[in-house]
Amino acid sequence: MGRLGPLKWIALIAIVALLTYEYLGKRSGPAVGEAAPDFTVPTWGQGEFTLSEHKGKIIVLDFWATWCPPCKASLPALQRVYRKHQGEQDLLIASVNTDRVEVQQKGVPQFMQQRRYDFPVLFDQGMRISQTYNVKSIPTMVVVGRDGAVRAVQVGLPSTSVDGIEQHLEQWITEARAAEPPAM
Repeated sequence: MGRLGPLKWIALIAIVALLTYEYLGKRSGPAVGEAAPDFTVPTWGQGEFTLSEHKGKIIVLDFWATWCPPCKASLPALQRVYRKHQGEQDLLIASVNTDRVEVQQKGVPQFMQQRRYDFPVLFDQGMRISQTYNVKSIPTMVVVGRDGAVRAVQVGLPSTSVDGIEQHLEQWITEARAAEPPAM
């Protein structure tokens, strides 16, 4: 094994510093407590979705892609929670798919149908929502409160089991409901 010269050491230190800054210095996801940025995007089979049209509701957004194993592991929990709360007027659960447009048009509907998922899918075309929400890794879940402020952000899986992920989702929904009484 050869020795590293001084320039190689400097380059190595610079690379380690850059990677550390990327990993620790930049947080993924929107800032908790700040207003959730508005957006309008196409959906799977439901026209367009505009976030601001749902103000007054608690909104759960799950950022995912069909190629992402941890994302696929979280979707069964999202489906359970969606089914449990389906029809509740104060809560909206939706996923934000970050695949390429071609996959969104053909692959995502097939993916959803094969797994019998029926929660809403928002298409993040061109990664506009991900950029606006500072989502740098998936899965990322964002909970928006009735007032339109971000209440919780989870980057990665909160548990290794579907039951554990479901419990976390339920906890975030309960906390968001407790934080703000519904508008009369």
